[in-house]
Amino acid sequence: MRSCQTDAVSPFSSPSVPRARAQGARVPRALGVALAVIALAAACASDDAGSAGTTAAVGQVELTPDTGGLTEFENPEPSDVAVTIDGRDFTFAEVSEINPDYAFGSARATFELDFFVRQQLIGGLLDEYDRREFTPADEELRAQLQVAGIMGEDAAENDQLTDEIRLAFTLAGVEPMNVDQARARYDADPAAFSLTCTSHILHDTEADALETMDLLDAGGEFGQLAAERSTGPSAPRGGDLGCNPPGTMVAEFAAAEDSAEIGAFVGPVQTSFGFHVLVVTERQLTPFEESVADIQQQQLQADFEPAVTALFAELADHTVEIDPRAGVWSATAFQVLPPGTPAEDPFATLPTPTSVGG
Repeated sequence: MRSCQTDAVSPFSSPSVPRARAQGARVPRALGVALAVIALAAACASDDAGSAGTTAAVGQVELTPDTGGLTEFENPEPSDVAVTIDGRDFTFAEVSEINPDYAFGSARATFELDFFVRQQLIGGLLDEYDRREFTPADEELRAQLQVAGIMGEDAAENDQLTDEIRLAFTLAGVEPMNVDQARARYDADPAAFSLTCTSHILHDTEADALETMDLLDAGGEFGQLAAERSTGPSAPRGGDLGCNPPGTMVAEFAAAEDSAEIGAFVGPVQTSFGFHVLVVTERQLTPFEESVADIQQQQLQADFEPAVTALFAELADHTVEIDPRAGVWSATAFQVLPPGTPAEDPFATLPTPTSVGG
């Protein structure tokens, strides 16, 4: 089965955020990565993202012009307080003792301090739910996390990670999708799990596209004409865009694909990329057995947002203060940001996904 081949100028729609992958040596950090991804998505979608009203509730420490800049600071002493969480001070020495991977000034210092703060906040909440007889045993969720690439080889750390994500799910009142539920979703709309295999020839003008249609009607070979006439990077492949699931292409192109008969030349189809002449070469219905993991993963990703929102709500009253030499705490991003980052707009320098093409 051919996979999607993305070009620089094509009808492909904007890419989705990739699934979070475990980072570093300790698997529980994957939760922090997943939370950061969802927090970023939620904050960027909010009108209040990064506003002072959003961030002021969680004791942020912001560098101001009168600090003289980070270069004016002396390196902290081990006994200096690195972070205060709910009134409890943790010195730089204590942070390094609890998280041996933390070293002030290292390339990973912000990441490791962020990991430390989250573990303290979420760990306390886990302890509270343990006292409520919270039971995290859920092999379905564990299996889905393994498919997502979040689980590692350490069984104890996998247990901790499952506990943390299960806690977030419990707070949100959501359950991981089981196989029977996935089957029901598949049976309700099998076409949603089909692949459409398409080739196209991209043109700058409608006149060029109409000329290509005439050449095809006169017996021209599609792949050869694509190589000769297409302005897209798929030209060397004869215009081949691969086989793609629903939702991959921009709306105008997708509508033409959906209505096209296999082997029929369709065009011109105008999109923001130009004028397309396309041909659908095959439609493949993906068997349920090959779709079940993807269906569960889609639901897992969809459930993460309400789960993290519920987790944030439980943590909203907690306060975090950080030595400005070590970083800045952002309630909006729910993470430690690098020293000197403007706390009022933690997403100012983050890239925005754009359409990709072919």
